[in-house]
Amino acid sequence: MENVIAEIYFRLEVDQISHGRTVYNFMDFIGDLGGVPAIMLELAGWAIGSYSAFHASYATMSALYRVKCTEKIFLDSKQNDPNTPELQKMKLGLGTRLFLWTQTTIFSFLCACCKSKKHEQYIEILEKAGEMVEEDFDICEII
Repeated sequence: MENVIAEIYFRLEVDQISHGRTVYNFMDFIGDLGGVPAIMLELAGWAIGSYSAFHASYATMSALYRVKCTEKIFLDSKQNDPNTPELQKMKLGLGTRLFLWTQTTIFSFLCACCKSKKHEQYIEILEKAGEMVEEDFDICEII
């Protein structure tokens, strides 16, 4: 008699579909954008940069112009002339400047409910003074 060796093969079904799930969360998204430190640095740069631009324009307007107003809306300043009390230096507290800065950003709708009539006056004065600064520093006219 011959020895017959029977071989049996077990194969997996080739038509099988394997399902897998990967969770892609917010930190994975931040990591793909460049990492948490890079994103935090970018956001801080936007915030600090926009405030420094606002403060620079405010400081320029405050140094160059006085506001003629019948009512006192700005803080007292040593640079105000007692002989002309209607001319006031544009001097605001830090909290007011920060609030006005938020009104110039895309997040102004968040603080819109806190805006008073005085804040609207400040914003109007700053817009008018900003237009005057742009006209005054026309480099073509200076040359």
